[in-house]
Amino acid sequence: MILVDNSPAAMILPSSIFDIIEEADDYYFPPLTGTYLRLTRMAITLLSLFLTPVWLLLMQNPQWIPHWLQFIQLQDEVHVALIYQLLILEFAIDGLRLAAVNTPSMLTTPLSVIAGIVLGEYAVKSGWFNSETMLYMAFVTIANYSQSSFELGYALKFMRMIILVLTAVFDLWGFIAGTVFAVLALVMNKTIAGKSYIYPLIPFRFSELKKRIVRNRLPHAEK
Repeated sequence: MILVDNSPAAMILPSSIFDIIEEADDYYFPPLTGTYLRLTRMAITLLSLFLTPVWLLLMQNPQWIPHWLQFIQLQDEVHVALIYQLLILEFAIDGLRLAAVNTPSMLTTPLSVIAGIVLGEYAVKSGWFNSETMLYMAFVTIANYSQSSFELGYALKFMRMIILVLTAVFDLWGFIAGTVFAVLALVMNKTIAGKSYIYPLIPFRFSELKKRIVRNRLPHAEK
């Protein structure tokens, strides 16, 4: 554990990706609720990374879209290329976040809501963005707050932007290359102790992996 003077936070090392995704609330609730919250957080984390790249890939290859998913196609005319829309929104969301940080606390919530509604509505009406693009980026933005690690959120953001650019340039092969790059960046990374960042997947330990996924009941001593 690393403690820094004048800081309210502490770093527990070494940590794997599963440790970062975990939250203290997982242990405050019953095992069933804690397991549900943990699995939901993992699923949303994956969605925040792959949702917009997969959607962009399908928009570039509409013939791959199954019949029951035809509704995800763009309904309005595209004036700005989708990749530019997605990248502009990635930067615009950070701009709004920085503005919220520097706004007086009593005005943060109302100004953030007003800015999001007004900018979103008029951006769509002006033709800069399509409503589908705004929807998926809104989900990705909210999904980043499903896990407490600020650093992990930006790591996922940078990986998502890399996959988006590669998908826009090289289509399916770009998406595959971006996905492989993201997986390798995760697998090849090491903790401060030199262990795998995705332990207990590498090296594989089923009992430890089960603890990371399923929230077990905490042990207690008999009186």
